Amino acid sequence: MGPRGTILEKLGRSTLVSTGSVGGVGGLIGKSTVSGSRDDPITLAVLENRSGKFAELGTSKWQASRLAVEELNESGGALGRKIELIDPDPASDVKRYRQLTTEILEERDVDAIWAGYASSEREVVRPITNAHRQLYFYTNQYEGGVCDRYTFPVGATARQQLGAVLPYLVSEYGPKIFTIAADYNFGHLSSDWVEILAAENDAEVIGTEFVPLSETSFEWLVDRIEAADPDFVMSMLVGDNHAEFFREKATRDLSMPIGTSTAMAQAFEHKRYEPPAFADVYAGVNYMEELSTQENTTFVERFYEMFPDADYINQEAQNNYVSIHLYAKAVEAAGTTDQDAVIEQLESGLSFDAPEGRVAIDGATHHINHTMRIARADEDHNIEFFNEQRIDETFLSQTVGCDLREVAETTQYRPALFHQQGTFDSMHDALEDRVQDAHESEKLREQLEARTQAYSDAMRAAAEGDLTTRMSTGANNEALAVIAEEFNEMIAEMERTLADIGEFADDVASASREVTTSTDEVRATSESVASSIDQISDGAADQNESLQVVNDEMSDLSATIEEVAATTDEVADVAAKTAAAGSHGQEAATDAIAGMNETEQKAEQAVDAIHELEAEVTEIDALIDQISEIAEQTNILALNANIEAARTGGDGESNGDGFAVVANEVKELSEEVKQAAESAESRVEAIQERTDRSTTAVEATSERIAGASEQVTEAVEALEEIAAYADETNDGIQEISNTTEDQATSTEETVSMIDEVASISEETTTEAESVAAAAEEQSASLAEVSASATELSERAAELSEAISRFEVGADLDDDAVDTSGAAEPGVSD
Repeated sequence: MGPRGTILEKLGRSTLVSTGSVGGVGGLIGKSTVSGSRDDPITLAVLENRSGKFAELGTSKWQASRLAVEELNESGGALGRKIELIDPDPASDVKRYRQLTTEILEERDVDAIWAGYASSEREVVRPITNAHRQLYFYTNQYEGGVCDRYTFPVGATARQQLGAVLPYLVSEYGPKIFTIAADYNFGHLSSDWVEILAAENDAEVIGTEFVPLSETSFEWLVDRIEAADPDFVMSMLVGDNHAEFFREKATRDLSMPIGTSTAMAQAFEHKRYEPPAFADVYAGVNYMEELSTQENTTFVERFYEMFPDADYINQEAQNNYVSIHLYAKAVEAAGTTDQDAVIEQLESGLSFDAPEGRVAIDGATHHINHTMRIARADEDHNIEFFNEQRIDETFLSQTVGCDLREVAETTQYRPALFHQQGTFDSMHDALEDRVQDAHESEKLREQLEARTQAYSDAMRAAAEGDLTTRMSTGANNEALAVIAEEFNEMIAEMERTLADIGEFADDVASASREVTTSTDEVRATSESVASSIDQISDGAADQNESLQVVNDEMSDLSATIEEVAATTDEVADVAAKTAAAGSHGQEAATDAIAGMNETEQKAEQAVDAIHELEAEVTEIDALIDQISEIAEQTNILALNANIEAARTGGDGESNGDGFAVVANEVKELSEEVKQAAESAESRVEAIQERTDRSTTAVEATSERIAGASEQVTEAVEALEEIAAYADETNDGIQEISNTTEDQATSTEETVSMIDEVASISEETTTEAESVAAAAEEQSASLAEVSASATELSERAAELSEAISRFEVGADLDDDAVDTSGAAEPGVSD
């Protein structure tokens, strides 16, 4: 936002809103005075209860508002612009009314607002709309008395409603009145109006009861009414809880008429409750759905065409419908949606052919002059209308001189104040004084308008950049003088602030350029460092890979060395065994030579023995021949013995048997000896053959042993050499084994060290990568800082350029600002 918008915002929200309270100043800063383009919709906020305890009453109002907007949009909207609704549900909650109204007026640029059913809801909304100088329509029938610059209370007032029905009941039934009313603001003020109207019509209020809103039991109230014995009752009870009174009245057969401003037209109790609860109830109304005017017939048809499930069109729904149409007429007449221009048109006395009949706005009080009538319910709750009359709402202008076209007020007057002074005739002098005051205030208003125009010119000049302008503080009006002083102090402070800002902007631009240069240098260095770190990271990674390879190779070498060491140990063992075996072989060879010599001698001895054996065998052969002959002779002897035994068997059986046995034995022995001799002969022959062969073999062996003895001698000499070499080999292998074991130990230590170096290399690689990433991030951050510094320098230049558009004084060092002589052309104090 430029300087103009900033200054206007500060002025509108701080100085003027806090100090301005009278007509000219109050209207100085309000809603925008520039009408929206034809493409922008006109925005209306409609806050009516669609849930909660007032849902049945508020829903109908919301529906009628939508119908009015649809009709207007169908005919082209207003000023060729469509109308849109903002319509959240306040849910019959006073706190939510405050919240929604505040949020809408602060966040949305609405052109007008409709809000509230109960007077408590209205009195929450009204201060907020006044603070925002917001056009506000309140459409409920109410107690009256509101005289407010920005509020249009277009519902029928208690004076209009009660003024329609009370005089009739006094004339028909008598002057004694018993008043029953809800125990809150509306009930109390309406009761005051009953007192006033009673006095005007020579009647008397003989009893009054205020009933809590939560009350649902009414035997006690009927008892008090019967005890008072009035001619009729005036009721300002509200809500479904209080509707139980009418049921109790019917149950107790309380046969006296009841006048009211609240029953049937609002909550359509005659439709919702069984007859005859509301029989003989007389309501002063400006509208009910049952009216038979041509305008109402069309209205009802359109309403139910749009909302076929609606329950009823109550009096307030028609008021919403009418007031939206009146607002559109005012916008068309003003040619803008500017608040003051629209209010001026509404105050001109705009009229509208409403469903109730023709209505017109009373410009002085912002109320509507309604067509009033009495609505009476019979035993079956059928409605009869009579005593139709136009009742203008001029009471405020005639009594307290409320004329919002002349003096802006935000007041609610209580009727009891007038009643306590006596009749209205006695108030004539006070009214004349107020009229005189109004004439005097007219002159003051003209002076204020001139002064505020001068103030407006000064503000406009300041908004356009001329901070040397000042307001005159010599005004007769204290409030204006305060405004001027505060404005002048503010502009002086702005001058000083802008000068400081200009210097600061120059300093910022210079510092930004230095920062940009420094960050560029640091970024270049950072990029160089990042590049170096990247190289280190790559080298560390390569080194790590190489170490991993060396580690693997050393691990393999360590394993190989361990295997060689193990094999060397085995070879050493074998060499030792070989040396030992060589020594044993040498000894064995020497023993073999000695054995062979001995064998040779034995062989020679064997040959001699074999030759001797051959001689012995020859002798044995001769012996065998003799044995064979003996065996043969023995066999013959045995045969003879058998014969002899047979011959002697008859004389002595036993001797014969024994002799035979001996003969058999001898025979058998002879046969065995013969067989043995034959066998021995065969063996001797075989022995002779083998002896011959052995002799031949032994002789050959003796010859070979002689040859082998020479070879063994040569082998012994070779074994002696082998043993010598084996000893030397064993010594060398033992040295190799010891060296290999030492190498294996060193290799294991080397592998362990390489593992540690590889681990450190891997950590170095990781850290190098992290540092490289951080360096890249630092470089990127420095690039952003450089860009931000450059942008800051540009913004500082723009700020300096923007400040240069303001015209400030040459000397800004003085703390005080002399404004007493500031010129304001065309202003007369």
